[in-house]
Amino acid sequence: MISDNNIRKYLKLINSLGLSSSDRIIESSPTTLIVKIKNQSLVNFSSNNYLGVSDDDRVKHAVKKALNIYGLGSGGSRLMTGNSKVQLELEDKIARFKGYPSAITFATGYMANLGVVKSIVRPVKLDFMSSGTRREDGVVFSDSLNHASIVEGVKLAGCEKHVYEHLDSDDLEKKMTLSNLKRKLIITESIYSMDGDIVDLSKIIGVAKKFNSMLMVDDAHGTGVLGISGRGIVEYSECAKEDIDILMGTFTKAFGGFGGFIVGSDQMINYIRYSANSYIFTAPIPPVIASGLIASIDIVINEPERIKKLWDNIYYFKKLLTEANINFLNSTSQIVPIFIGDEKKTVKTARRLLEDGYFTSPVIWPAVKKSEARLRVTITSMHEYSHLESFVYALDKNMKVK
Repeated sequence: MISDNNIRKYLKLINSLGLSSSDRIIESSPTTLIVKIKNQSLVNFSSNNYLGVSDDDRVKHAVKKALNIYGLGSGGSRLMTGNSKVQLELEDKIARFKGYPSAITFATGYMANLGVVKSIVRPVKLDFMSSGTRREDGVVFSDSLNHASIVEGVKLAGCEKHVYEHLDSDDLEKKMTLSNLKRKLIITESIYSMDGDIVDLSKIIGVAKKFNSMLMVDDAHGTGVLGISGRGIVEYSECAKEDIDILMGTFTKAFGGFGGFIVGSDQMINYIRYSANSYIFTAPIPPVIASGLIASIDIVINEPERIKKLWDNIYYFKKLLTEANINFLNSTSQIVPIFIGDEKKTVKTARRLLEDGYFTSPVIWPAVKKSEARLRVTITSMHEYSHLESFVYALDKNMKVK
């Protein structure tokens, strides 16, 4: 029996907004263009499988083959039970794809951010060594809309922090003057998961250099999407790889799989491997999944037409939204927020779209600020123009219903 009054109130709020997930249970693959809910076929506008590789037969074949060799699990943490050859191959593959010397993989992207932030700004104490070196804590400067995993990572670190206005390099520069600590870390994302806007990385790099700060970029939604070959924010921004000390990404989005990764210098990655608790004290990506991810990365490398198709769809979809006078905020990416504002209307609109044959997700507080509710629509290379046209028609119709 739940006795905590706050818990009861929160659950009551969830129910009052109609956010029960019982009517949104997917009975098919959640990553395909067409998904099934209660035997109804729906066009999927809520998948992060941006390039459609998750269900590719070559990926499935790699997973099936690996399953016969490695079985289901990973056997335990890598520092205790050893490294599987395929896990090392995956790290080498993603490092070369991103253009960095080394990589380390985590069970999830969330765990990558949790572990890395703390290990960088609150480095391992070395008092036990003969040198008597003491730890020098650092300070974090974080974008106001950074992902929850970054926010939690900063909290876990227990360090000094300053939050700058979203994508505002001028405000970041002002915030940088508020701390006298030498160890500084700026954290930004490449593509923001709720607004769909893209960072002007050159400006952030300029501030980092001016204040001799390390820079960490969460490229979760940019990997496989940004740049001609999909190598992410570095390729898209045409900046030097050396200007980013820590580049994070996930295999969950464009690669259609599971897990997170960090790429960087040999020294940085080796340090993280022996200092990040979320790597040391938990199980890694299982070899069977790692095998599928290697196949996914190869497909992205060898079939750049998927990225071109994705961006063709993005531009066309936003053209349709503009013509229909539908507000999609400042999105410049595959993540397209359809701004509604009112929480209940947002949930009702999503439900009506479900009835019309379209699956998309309502996003309300606390994921976004109150009265800033929106539908989070994701565009993929799997969509055809006909899907985009019919969806915008249904969206426009349902948004006008009071």
